[in-house]
Amino acid sequence: MSHEIVKSIKIQNAEVWINSACNNVRPLTYSNWKSDYHTKVLLEQGLEACEISILKAYEEGTYQGSGVKKYRKALSILYNVFEEDYKNFNWRNNNFGYNTPESNAFDERRKSKEFEALLLKCLNFKLPKENFVIKQNSYLGVFFGKWTGKCMKWKREIDKASKFSFIKEAERVKGYFPNSNSWEIVDLNEVGVLL
Repeated sequence: MSHEIVKSIKIQNAEVWINSACNNVRPLTYSNWKSDYHTKVLLEQGLEACEISILKAYEEGTYQGSGVKKYRKALSILYNVFEEDYKNFNWRNNNFGYNTPESNAFDERRKSKEFEALLLKCLNFKLPKENFVIKQNSYLGVFFGKWTGKCMKWKREIDKASKFSFIKEAERVKGYFPNSNSWEIVDLNEVGVLL
């Protein structure tokens, strides 16, 4: 499925500009383009509605990439803090047949003000102060650095380790690897014990 790999989104002069590349075109060629859809939402409904429409594009998978921290953070909050509320709107839960009454009702829920209110709550939510890292116990002081999809990269310096705002995120990453029994999830507030 085609999606945009987003580097940045700028809202300026009553216009929404996106710097992205299409994932289906190689080599990846990033360019700035004006989003007519988001600009129209901005002009007709305001900034809040525009940000909700951008977050909805991320949630649907149309926009991807780690370029815009605000929307990545909001998605993380949606999946980890408001997980129960999100179940009613999560498109991955739509297992109904095409154009059935259940499917149509589900689509209406995704267009509802309640779903928009949930997305707005995620945009305005303050991240908890906790930060977690994954530590490999079989080696002293080796921390999870980066996962490229094909391999793991470990770091000796804790400040270069990947940090997770939620323990669920760290557990999810750990769960991708069958040999992760010796890995430990550590709260950075307690990191003084490790050093």
